[in-house]
Amino acid sequence: MRIRQRLVLMILALALAGGAVRARAGTINTAWNGGTGNWNVATDWTPNGVPNNGGGNAYNVTTDSGGTDLVSLNINATIASLVLGGTTGGSTLQNLASTAETLAVTGATTINSTGTLEFANASTLKFEGGLTSGGSFYLTGATGTITGTGTFNSGSGTFISGGSTLTLNGNLTNNSTSFYTGYSSGGNTLTVTGGFTNNGSLYMYGNIGGGGGDTLNVTGTLTNGAGGGPDPC
Repeated sequence: MRIRQRLVLMILALALAGGAVRARAGTINTAWNGGTGNWNVATDWTPNGVPNNGGGNAYNVTTDSGGTDLVSLNINATIASLVLGGTTGGSTLQNLASTAETLAVTGATTINSTGTLEFANASTLKFEGGLTSGGSFYLTGATGTITGTGTFNSGSGTFISGGSTLTLNGNLTNNSTSFYTGYSSGGNTLTVTGGFTNNGSLYMYGNIGGGGGDTLNVTGTLTNGAGGGPDPC
């Protein structure tokens, strides 16, 4: 009888241990602690750990300390969602200088009014769950893909330059903001494979600075609402 009791207790202990392991895995809400630093420094996040989906974990990432934040992505990372900036301070997410990284967000991405997203140096952004932007969004010699629904709202605007490529696969709307391609250099490509409703201003600046023309490819639907059509400059 005692042997059977011991066996039962051992089985229960193993089950509880397995449950504890499973409890540690899952969705993790991670916030930047503030200040300047690199993405892969575990102690710069709360809870401590580097946001990068894997091992059963999915990370919802927020960068908004209310102060001045500058986060440099220095690894290839995949996360579940991203909130950049809030209503006070300033939060910037960029790739590490002179290197190319990939950031993939499987869920929603939100750039609030104090948020700035800057990617360059042949880096890649993949927004697989849509994008809501009310801040600043810059691609400079980088590649971006936005899938899902979303809006570009009033804010500093969206800027594509330096030979960048942005593909809109979802159903997105430009509301009362400026959407520029080639503002500082040409050779950029904006491709609409889903739906893009332009209620703001869409500028194709291709030849400023002698950079050559920009390209607008529409295999989906581009609808010009209150803001009118693309403005080739």
